[in-house]
Amino acid sequence: MPRKKSEKKPGTRNLNGMGNVYKTKDGRYEFRKMEDGELRFASSKTAAGLNERIKELSPIPASKEKVKLYDWIDTYLKVYVEPLRKASTHKQYKDTAECYIKPNIPNRYVKNIKKIDIQNIIAKLTKKGLSANTMKQVLKVLNLLFNQAIEDKITVENPVEEVEIPGIQQKPRKTLKIEELNRIFEYLKNSRWYWPIHFMLYTGLRRGELLGLKWSDIDEKQYIITVADNLTDEGIGSTKENKVHYVPLSNKAARCLEEFKKQLKKENNPAYFRNDTDIIFVSQKGKPLRPHSLNNVFRRIQDNLDIQASPHSMRHSFVYYNKNKLSLSELKDALGHEETTSTLDIYGTMLTDAKNVAKKIDETYGELENEMEEPEKKKIVGSVVSLNDFRKRK
Repeated sequence: MPRKKSEKKPGTRNLNGMGNVYKTKDGRYEFRKMEDGELRFASSKTAAGLNERIKELSPIPASKEKVKLYDWIDTYLKVYVEPLRKASTHKQYKDTAECYIKPNIPNRYVKNIKKIDIQNIIAKLTKKGLSANTMKQVLKVLNLLFNQAIEDKITVENPVEEVEIPGIQQKPRKTLKIEELNRIFEYLKNSRWYWPIHFMLYTGLRRGELLGLKWSDIDEKQYIITVADNLTDEGIGSTKENKVHYVPLSNKAARCLEEFKKQLKKENNPAYFRNDTDIIFVSQKGKPLRPHSLNNVFRRIQDNLDIQASPHSMRHSFVYYNKNKLSLSELKDALGHEETTSTLDIYGTMLTDAKNVAKKIDETYGELENEMEEPEKKKIVGSVVSLNDFRKRK
């Protein structure tokens, strides 16, 4: 029987780049083609059916060039992050890549990295006992890397999508008890950090926001602190949310500033007489403080007082002690969050008044117990008879 013109002769080779058709021993027709390092495959019982399957194969966009993963990480950080993002963001991404990504994945071509390679990074980090936040940061950086690689036609897919991280329970946010605060401030009473740390407790400022605060940011007439800067190891930059926010200036916070200014005068601090940077909380030489200086203070507190405290625990404590005084919207504004949902996500359980909730639970079950006892009382009352009725019955 003559072969139809539409059918290709099984087992023949096509021109380079067109793929090959084979007929297997069991009579099936197969199509195979290597395209940009990927095998394109289709199979059918008939040649006509195979042609239809071949048409259904979606083409793979060819990648621009072969680039190794480590080289692409370095290029991405240099071209897309360093000149466009904050210095602290660049450092954070670079540290994430050097500490967690490169040591845990082979340096293969970017287009050959698969989901299992990314999932393997998470498995190794889990085995080392690292936090869920660290893993989320790793996936964030990898996701940005591969999305940009797709735009630059270095690869055609993002292997980070649908990668899972284990459900590691978050550690509770540390708030300082009144007794702990008393011990901390007693320990710091002769230190120049006494008033700055009080100021953190009264305002809820982050570490970088405190150290980047200027005298020109203080408006005592309007009772407002303008938070526009953030100080990191790389210098002054924008705030975490990349936006200015406003914090109420309480009388307690204003007194901290007055007392610290007295401290500067007592030290003969150059910043008291001529503050070129306008920074409030400066070193004894009148220079902006570095974040590690504040970290060292809290490290000494932990070592000497055995209290687990950090700069951020002051922010958590600010939320805890104001939870029944400020509305959710007021807390959101003071903390510099974009939305109240952010405040709830971070501090939701902390904002609950446990004592009040416990009281409501007691009231609920008190009413329930009264209702449960009511039928028993009626039964007892119903069985009581007068002495005369008792005699008549007898």
